[in-house]
Amino acid sequence: MTTPTLLPAVAGSYQGNYDYRLRQTTSTHAIYDGWVTNQSRWIGATHTNLSIKVGIDANASDYNTWSDNGSSDPATVVVVGNNIQLLNGSNGLIYEFVKPTTASWISLPTVTQTRTAHSGIIPSAVGFTIRNPSPGDFYTKTGAGKFKIKFLDQNEPGTYVLRVTWTTLTGTIEDSQVITQGSGDIELEYTGTSPSNTPVYGPITLQIDQTIYNNGQQYIANTIFKTFTYHETGPFTASFSPNFGLPGQSVNVIVTDTNPFPDETSHFWYRGFDGTVHANDHNFHIDASGTTTGTTTFTSTHGNYNLYKGTRYDTSSLLATANYDTNYVATTTSNGGGKPDRYPLIMTNLFNRNRSLYSIGMTHKDTWDLFL
Repeated sequence: MTTPTLLPAVAGSYQGNYDYRLRQTTSTHAIYDGWVTNQSRWIGATHTNLSIKVGIDANASDYNTWSDNGSSDPATVVVVGNNIQLLNGSNGLIYEFVKPTTASWISLPTVTQTRTAHSGIIPSAVGFTIRNPSPGDFYTKTGAGKFKIKFLDQNEPGTYVLRVTWTTLTGTIEDSQVITQGSGDIELEYTGTSPSNTPVYGPITLQIDQTIYNNGQQYIANTIFKTFTYHETGPFTASFSPNFGLPGQSVNVIVTDTNPFPDETSHFWYRGFDGTVHANDHNFHIDASGTTTGTTTFTSTHGNYNLYKGTRYDTSSLLATANYDTNYVATTTSNGGGKPDRYPLIMTNLFNRNRSLYSIGMTHKDTWDLFL
C-alpha cells in the first residue's frame, strides 16, 4: 500500500487552482503542500508556507491526525465527518478533501474468508440477493477487537466486492474483500492489528459494488445495506437488590456485562444522598479477562442511591437507582402485594333487568343499600 500522492479537492476556494500533493515524508509525518495546477509547480519554495501534515508513527499521539504545518494558511485544520477541511484566518474554507482510509501508514486488519454450508432452507431469489446465514447471525463479536460478518449470497454476478467500514481510535477504516461465486454462507472474520484498524464503539456498515436485494428491498450499488454497532464493553444490566425499603438493609449491587468478549476493564461506582451529605461512596470494576458480572454489598442509609458506569465522580452514565426511607411503611394485605382488599362483582339478571347486582363474597344485606 502506497502513500497517497494527491489529495483531490471536493470543495474550497483553492479548488480548480491548487492541489494538495505529497511533498516530503519523514519518520513521523507525511507532509502535503500546495501545487499550482496550471503551472505545475509548488506554491512556495519550501514546505513551510501552505503545507499540512499527517502523523504516520503508530506510537505517536498524533498518529493518523491531520494538522497545519506551514507559516501561512491554513490557519485551522478540522475533521468534518469523513472529510478534512482547511480554513483560513477568517474561518473561510480554502480546501476540503476526503480523509484517506488506505495509505502506507494505515495498516489493514487481518481478514479470514471462508464458505460454509447453509443448513437452513434456501428460498428462491430473483436477482442478486443477500440473506441471513444459517445457522448464526449476520454480525457477531468473536473476541476483543474481532467481529464476524456472515451471510448467504444468491444469484451472484460472478465475483463482487464487499466493503466493510468501522470506527477506530484514529477515525474510520474501510476494508474491501473480493467474494468469488460459490454456494453456502460467506464468513469473514476481521481482527484488529493496530490502533488504525482495531474497532472501537461505533457503527459497522456494509456495502456491495453491485445492486442487491436484502429483506425484499433493493439497494443500489455502493449504498449501505446493513449497519451494526461494535461494543467494546456492554451493554450493561444493573440493579440494587432490594432497591427500596427501610435503611439498614444489606443491599447487593449487581452489574452484568452482556458483551461476550469485553475489550477492557469496566469501572462502576455508586453513592447515596440524603439531601445533605453523600454516604456509601464506593467503586468497583469488571475485568476484561472474561468475568462478565460484578457484585458488591453495602448497608443502606436513608436517601437515594445512584449507580454509574465510569470512574468515581463520573455521573454521565446512570445505570440504576434505589431509595431507602426512614418513613417507609410496608403494607401487607390478605391478597398480598400491598393492594387494598377488594371483592369481584358480577352483573346478573337474577332480580331485575334494570337494577340487579349480585356480589360474590357479599350477602344480600351487604348490597341492599345499592337498591335504595
